[in-house]
Amino acid sequence: MSANKHTQHLCSTCSKIDFLALRRGEEYVGSNTAQRLRESALTCALCNLLRLAINQNTVKQPGNDAENEYYREHLTADPFVFRRVNMGTLDDGYIEEEYAETRKSFASGSTLDPLREIEVEIPTVIGIDIVRMALYAPIDSKISHAGIVQGMGPINNSGSSEALQKVKSWLHDCIHQHAMCRLDDKTKRPEAPDVVLPRRLIDLNVDGTEGCRLIASAGLDSKCKATYAALSHCWGSFQPLSTRGKNIKDHLADSRWNWLPRTFQDAIIVCRSLSIRYLWIDSLCIHQDDDDDWRQESARMGSIYLGAYITIAATGAPNATAGLFLSRSIEPSPVSLPLQFGERDDVGFVYAALHPEELHRGIESAVLTALSTSGLGLLRNGYYHVV
Repeated sequence: MSANKHTQHLCSTCSKIDFLALRRGEEYVGSNTAQRLRESALTCALCNLLRLAINQNTVKQPGNDAENEYYREHLTADPFVFRRVNMGTLDDGYIEEEYAETRKSFASGSTLDPLREIEVEIPTVIGIDIVRMALYAPIDSKISHAGIVQGMGPINNSGSSEALQKVKSWLHDCIHQHAMCRLDDKTKRPEAPDVVLPRRLIDLNVDGTEGCRLIASAGLDSKCKATYAALSHCWGSFQPLSTRGKNIKDHLADSRWNWLPRTFQDAIIVCRSLSIRYLWIDSLCIHQDDDDDWRQESARMGSIYLGAYITIAATGAPNATAGLFLSRSIEPSPVSLPLQFGERDDVGFVYAALHPEELHRGIESAVLTALSTSGLGLLRNGYYHVV
């Protein structure tokens, strides 16, 4: 949504949200009530966003019997409440450690973090429904420069330059700020006991060119030169390009770009955007028709993923030809909200969008637990997750 388009209608509660008070940790309570939310959603863009969030992944649909019963039987006449979501409240040890000093200074009033998330409490007869919303402002706006609201808007393609740049910044923060992920000064790689390189890797920087080829890792310095990425992908109903006796010499000489299936190509794009030279892909780096090699290397796959600098998980691709990057429509659209600030009472606009946890609440992942937002994220143990 363009920063110049601010024509969305808002109710009296949503048009007067005090973001500066929210930033200070205060509540904002408007005049609108939970029972009136559905009626207000017909004309107010933010109330409509809240209504859609409440219905998300339930049997409730606008105007159906389930929604009618919900508003008639479950919501109260109490107003809904806006609160900021503080950093450092996730259930994760190094997140807690990273933001401990920030929370301490925030509590004392000496430092105010930018607003990035808020939650809205919708009172019900048995408690509250909570809707989380992500906030962001255009990066070149006065609001962003002043540090009042800073966040990343929804990204509609996980392969865009904006998305890859964001992953690069996440990885930098992860390696340099998270206690469990910091680089060891001696090895220049995340601390991991007894890391042994896979027998083969794909070299993405052959003689400084854009080519790639399979190499034996025996000659590499495992401590300094061989920070590698690993690709986790689904083979699907047919076998992807693989290394076998008939083609291993070709793969060691040169793996031409147009030979590679789309998911492999996209993984290389991610690696190059992160300045990672080596990549491990099971079908290419394990000799598939050499029983001894397959037995030894497949038995080590757990340690190979553990030792990887980052693992790229193509969880949205049913096979190697589907590609890593996915596009999506940003629905429901973000809502622009006015914000008055500064000594001259400047008026700017911030954007509210459903938090990714609201958008993807129905997505189940048995292996990966998301820490990040916007449809992609850097996850525990260095996973770059694309959904």
